[in-house]
Amino acid sequence: MIATSKPLVRIAEAIQGLQGERYAALYVRVSTGKQKDNWSVKDQRTLARLGEERGLPVVVYEEQGISGETIEDRPVMSRLLIDVKKGRVAVIICVATSRLSRDEDIIDTLQLQAACRENDTIVITPEQVYDNSTRTGTVFGQIKAIFDADQKQEIVKSVTRGQYAKFRAGGWVGSVVPFGYHAVADVPHQDGRPRSRLEIDPEEAAIVRLIFDLYANGRTNERGEWLPMSQRQVALYLNDQGYRMRVRPTHANRKGSRYQPGQERPIAPDDVQRITTSRIYIGIFERGKSHLSKWVRDEGMAEAHHPELQLVNVALWQRAQEVRKARASDARRIACTTHALSGLLRCPRCGGRMFIRVPKGREPAYKCGTYMQLGASHCLGAEVRERLARAAVESLLIDYLEKLHLRRYLDQEAADQAMQTEGEIAQTILVELQQAEDGIQRLVKAVASGVFTPEEARHEKLGLLVKKERLEARLKKLQKRANARDELLETVAYVEGNIPGLLRELDGARFRQLARLALDNVVVITERAEGRNWAGRIVSHQLTDTCRELLATFEAQVSASPTTTSSTNWLASSGATAERRTITAR
Repeated sequence: MIATSKPLVRIAEAIQGLQGERYAALYVRVSTGKQKDNWSVKDQRTLARLGEERGLPVVVYEEQGISGETIEDRPVMSRLLIDVKKGRVAVIICVATSRLSRDEDIIDTLQLQAACRENDTIVITPEQVYDNSTRTGTVFGQIKAIFDADQKQEIVKSVTRGQYAKFRAGGWVGSVVPFGYHAVADVPHQDGRPRSRLEIDPEEAAIVRLIFDLYANGRTNERGEWLPMSQRQVALYLNDQGYRMRVRPTHANRKGSRYQPGQERPIAPDDVQRITTSRIYIGIFERGKSHLSKWVRDEGMAEAHHPELQLVNVALWQRAQEVRKARASDARRIACTTHALSGLLRCPRCGGRMFIRVPKGREPAYKCGTYMQLGASHCLGAEVRERLARAAVESLLIDYLEKLHLRRYLDQEAADQAMQTEGEIAQTILVELQQAEDGIQRLVKAVASGVFTPEEARHEKLGLLVKKERLEARLKKLQKRANARDELLETVAYVEGNIPGLLRELDGARFRQLARLALDNVVVITERAEGRNWAGRIVSHQLTDTCRELLATFEAQVSASPTTTSSTNWLASSGATAERRTITAR
């Protein structure tokens, strides 16, 4: 017998050594990686005796861990079919015809039968000989293929539904372990073999949390400037810091990947995207979201909540999703820019977008994108220095922020506290909670003393429990509102009266966030000011919908206040109108 452990290359060497002689092909296959080199494989290899009994040399065609669904996905089986068509194979030996094919539509079976019929090749199993040269043998083989395919479908159906049932019950079904966790096989089972469960991997979990924090919140560099970070920037930063990911044993790794399972590799931008969009890291595991098996479509996608496996808090996860959604509306090259006005400025000549350029040895400036891409035939071009444009936009934002009358927040809150404080409301709720608790205790004593039966007291107790839960929820909400109000008052007290200084202290990325929240389509030109200085002047601008709603709300509050002296409607003239605002930059 000529044995081959590695297919294709060694198969070719074995066939070449036979010098044109017809031989018996022993086809060995198992479907999953867990079956590699097990007793089933060893048993299939012993079937070489069936070829030797016929006086034929035997060549082993072996592939492990591959499904028999199609021939195209099985390189060794494809090679066997080619050798049959060349007339070299006299006998195909297999433990069962299901090893050759389990195609649901028996197309592969018909293809193999045609090749065997045309080249006088028979198929042998330990129980049966299939001779496709006769009509009876062909029909019998097709019937057997139909039963094999049906058997596979039943196996797949039962296994799939069992996996989904186990997943819904909170078990781990053994797919690729997500980054941040490792599998521990210590769950007892009735068959004596342990089952796997997931545990948090401390080292990988720290990397996951760092990825979420960098993507959602950015980082501060050595100069104290805040830098928003894209997927690529997060990956590059972590790789520079020496962080790596351990390769999982996936199907892709077995097909010629650069890295083998267990090795460490650099973090890629796709890894950052996959991690920051997965709900696994807030303890929600999903199965069937991207592809739902036809066997469980009546039940739908499976979802399981594992709070003990949560790696990041929900607020941080939600922040990452909001950042991703906000960046989706920007061009990729400016989504994480640190330049203060990227994406905001419009060309005063053609109305097209202006893009930042940083010439060597000169200060950054915004230039017309239409001119840079299409030339002077489409736009004569415009340029404005970033320093001058930011100074003009700062002045505009200061005007709008001062019109919000932030001091009214403090006055209104002081008036509200004079009427009734959160402490008084909370005290009232606590009294009602104690009354509900006392009522529950009285019911318990009444049942114990025989005054009420458990059935008679059940309805009353249920009402008291519902009231208790409602009061506890209201108390929690009140505390949350009080904390938020205190933070707001502190912020307003700090900002009020110091708006110009705060705006000028903002780094480019944070100033851009504030400016984009309020403004859009800003047109700035530069002109001579006093002496030899240049100044930036805003020709036109538009307010965002969010800013217009906020300003309208405050205008209504100020107009309704008896202390308000302003009667001008400054909101009506805020959109896309000319502004005579000139800021001199010295």
